[in-house]
Amino acid sequence: MTDTLLPNGIKDSGGDSSYFRKGCNPFAQTGRSKLQNKRASLNQQIIKQMRMRAGAENLLKATSNNKVKEMVLLELSYVNANLQLLMGQLEGLNSSVEVYQNTQCLSGYISSSSDNKLNLLSICQQQGPSGILNHLKETFTHTPSYDMSPAMLSMLIRMMLAQAQECLFEKTALPGIRNQFYSLMKMAQEAAKVSETYDQVHQSMIQTPIKDNVPLFWSTMSQVKTNHYRSMAHYFVASALLDHQLGPSDDEDQQEKTLSQVYDRLPEGRSPLDILKNKEERERIGKAHIRRAILGHEEALRIYGLCHHLNKLEVLEDILKASHQRSLNKYSENDSEEEFTDYTEAPDIISKTEHKAEMEVPATTKVKVTDFFQRLGPLSVFSAKQRWTAPRTIRLRPEDRDLGFTLKGESPVQVVSLDPLCPAAADGLKEGDYIVAVGDTDCKWSSVSEVMRLLKDVDEEGIDIQVVSMMESNPPMPTKSATFCGNLPKTYSMICLAYDDDDKNPKSRKVTKKSSFLSWGLKNKLKSASTLSLPTADHSGALPWNKPCPTFPSSSSYNNDSSLY
Repeated sequence: MTDTLLPNGIKDSGGDSSYFRKGCNPFAQTGRSKLQNKRASLNQQIIKQMRMRAGAENLLKATSNNKVKEMVLLELSYVNANLQLLMGQLEGLNSSVEVYQNTQCLSGYISSSSDNKLNLLSICQQQGPSGILNHLKETFTHTPSYDMSPAMLSMLIRMMLAQAQECLFEKTALPGIRNQFYSLMKMAQEAAKVSETYDQVHQSMIQTPIKDNVPLFWSTMSQVKTNHYRSMAHYFVASALLDHQLGPSDDEDQQEKTLSQVYDRLPEGRSPLDILKNKEERERIGKAHIRRAILGHEEALRIYGLCHHLNKLEVLEDILKASHQRSLNKYSENDSEEEFTDYTEAPDIISKTEHKAEMEVPATTKVKVTDFFQRLGPLSVFSAKQRWTAPRTIRLRPEDRDLGFTLKGESPVQVVSLDPLCPAAADGLKEGDYIVAVGDTDCKWSSVSEVMRLLKDVDEEGIDIQVVSMMESNPPMPTKSATFCGNLPKTYSMICLAYDDDDKNPKSRKVTKKSSFLSWGLKNKLKSASTLSLPTADHSGALPWNKPCPTFPSSSSYNNDSSLY
């Protein structure tokens, strides 16, 4: 991790005498911090340009001088151009996903471009994550952010499947494409399938909810690949029609069937067999496909030039230019100056593939995992519904091979028919205890036969077992007291509420006998034992507190009563 720290203009002399040790330089920058600094700088420039544009628009509304308006419009065009450039740089910066630390750890998993296994590896890397994303889309209904929304996940799934389909096409073309009629038609439909999948990705990216959350670089790249592979499909069909003629040894029915599967509709209602037998018609349709391929490559190059981030990919530009030049060469080979310009439009090509990219459903059932709750024991017994005591250690010493109890149950086993005079009972074993361990062996999942096998060969010294007891689920009822009402403590507010109820029902009020003068000592003793001082009784009856004060047990009485706990 410290190897990724780059000095920010501070020279380190090295050695032990250096002020900053390795990895402790506060001015050092990582790849992530450098990316954040670039993003902050671009945001400041964008804010500045937007303020200038707002000021220019306000000046344009306020002035009536035509000369000033022309100058403001000129400056606005410059500001908008700069703003568009800065926004493109920011989108490219946000959409860049690069390894910013060390690539050595990935060398064993990512093959080189010269490796034939690259395409197969790429297919697995696209189909697997698409299945995981589909699982997330079907599982998580309430997503925390828009990145996990079903619409966004559907777009990402389409994009990964499109890249997997592209890898399948490249895998088919990697050994080489035979210059035969059937092979060229097959590759044309394969390329049309890749173009169709990328077109679906582009259509999903330009939707209103997703458009604001997808970088321009992604949508532009999908549009470039849509036009590129569509042009390749037209180039393959043109090569099959122009470079091959229907000979006497060729199978007419097979070629007619192949050509009819490529086209959805034929131009001017002509049959596939007429196109195959007529040389002029064959050349005319082939040239139409070449012209459409050239137009598609030019459109791909134009879209490529619109994105600032795509311009950095020089390899992509070389591929687009090479494909465009190949189509131009094919058109020049079959073009004649004596012929008139033909404006026949090439029909669309039906997409078809023999290897369709599909999502790989994550095989969660095949993954072996360790259950964290396995050590707790059977959930039907050891669950939060039951209350258990702490494990107790009991020393078993058999007398004449008699343990003094029997076992029952599946897992865990339970102690029954306990002899109260046996050594285990004297050591603390109780009727109904569950055995959870015998020696160092965990017995929560053991059956009766397995536990008896462990206890069978116990010597005279005995063996230690651990048992637990089930506690009562309901807490004990507290003793009746002036401060308790049922299971709830009677608070001061409840006492006052009871006095109010007695005032409302004077008939149900009990008449208490006045205490004599000689009982004042007992009365004071009760008052001192109370933890709550109520207002003194008024014998005039004018106040609602003219009832005898209830006695409250002292705090010491709670501590002495063990049933409250």
